[in-house]
Formats: sequence, structure tokens, C-alpha cells
Amino acid sequence: MKNPKIKEEQQIEFFNAITKMSRDQALEYCTNLIKSARAPNHTLMNQLKSMGKDRMMITTNNFIMKGQGNGV
Repeated sequence: MKNPKIKEEQQIEFFNAITKMSRDQALEYCTNLIKSARAPNHTLMNQLKSMGKDRMMITTNNFIMKGQGNGV
């Protein structure tokens, strides 16, 4: 996450990794990903706890894209 430009391959890697995980594993993975960002969003990390796996994946991907200035 500290890389300012996330490439398409990295997003595919994120998707492939999270699709094989259980909901609890995905929660831990997404939380750690957000924690490692230059500007971690603690509110978002707390909200992840109440999300299903699919919503968690979308929200984390949006967080990554927002960090690139793509405004989602």
C-alpha cells in the first residue's frame, strides 16, 4: 500500500488472494492492508467488522483507488 501507484496486476493479486479466504481471514487481511497505508482510515477499519466479505472487498478496493486520486 505504500506504493503510490497501484498497478492492475496488484489489484488482481488482491482479488485472487481475498477470494480464497474466509470472511474472518479477509477481515484481517483488509484491516492490515488499510493499517499499512500512509494515511490509515481507522473509521473504515472499524466498519469492516460489520461487513460481509463481498462488501469488504469492494470497500478496501475503493480505499486503494481513492489513495491513487481516482475518487471513488
